[in-house]
Amino acid sequence: MQISWRQYLTLKLAKRNAIFSLGISIGKHTHYVVGLVKQGAEVYWAHACQFDITSFKSEFSLWVKANNLAGTPTYISYTESYYQLLQVDRPDVEENEVHTALQWPLKELLTINNEVAYDYFDLPVQISGQHKINTVAIEYHHIESMSQLMLDLHLDLKQIVVEEIATCELVHSHSEAVLTLVQELSGEICLTIIKDNRLYMTRRLRGFDNLGQFSPDELRMGIIESLCIQIQRSLDYFSNQLRQPPIKHIFLRLPIDHQDIIAEDIEKVIDMPVSLLTPAIAMKIDININDFSLNALGAAMIALHKSNSRSTHEAA
Repeated sequence: MQISWRQYLTLKLAKRNAIFSLGISIGKHTHYVVGLVKQGAEVYWAHACQFDITSFKSEFSLWVKANNLAGTPTYISYTESYYQLLQVDRPDVEENEVHTALQWPLKELLTINNEVAYDYFDLPVQISGQHKINTVAIEYHHIESMSQLMLDLHLDLKQIVVEEIATCELVHSHSEAVLTLVQELSGEICLTIIKDNRLYMTRRLRGFDNLGQFSPDELRMGIIESLCIQIQRSLDYFSNQLRQPPIKHIFLRLPIDHQDIIAEDIEKVIDMPVSLLTPAIAMKIDININDFSLNALGAAMIALHKSNSRSTHEAA
């Protein structure tokens, strides 16, 4: 576990009702935890810590108990190594029967041999003549053990999601479609197209997981060009196949030193503004966002946007 004494004492002395939400990123080797704090109308990122997967259960339990976090709304997001995301034909059944009907096509398509927990979400738009849905499957024992831990710690587990859904929360305020390139540490680049907090398409870009090992000159010897080809294919698919208005902005956040250079070169090749993805939330914590998990932050921010949605409905 890595957390500074200042962060520990701040959380230790905080009043229970100041903790707005916890976001937990379940990674291959490391689990990350984000704590959002609310003071008046302001919600900000105040706590960030990480736990080795081998000691997560014991150390996270001690951390929660020491800081009196029982009852805190908690959101979990799994990283790519834990799940399979597949697009399948929507079963021709009543809405309340869709989940049950999916077990048969998933049984044929999944490469997971153990019992799985699965769910689905609809696509905002379809290719003409198709009726697809996105399905997510995770080995059941992962869900069961994590849910039981939250129950044992009296944390209020609100939702379990995956990276692509957590990323939607990071660009929640954009009403026009944006393309994002986000990479977790030791993971592959996740390309998503998001509009109005809805996931229109997603792809994993294979072969770009070691970008941090290359110098700027090496990146410019074909690597950035290959990345731009993948981006352009996704932009074309969104505009031509899904018949949506062209995307006008790309957001990028990669855990490498040269992401500014990559952003600049993509902007030149694609001829579109490219910005580093900076979540729309105040930070009162001394961390390098490139070395932490945006997946955990996105999970925690689900609570923020659910709260804003409730406030809007109440005002109406």
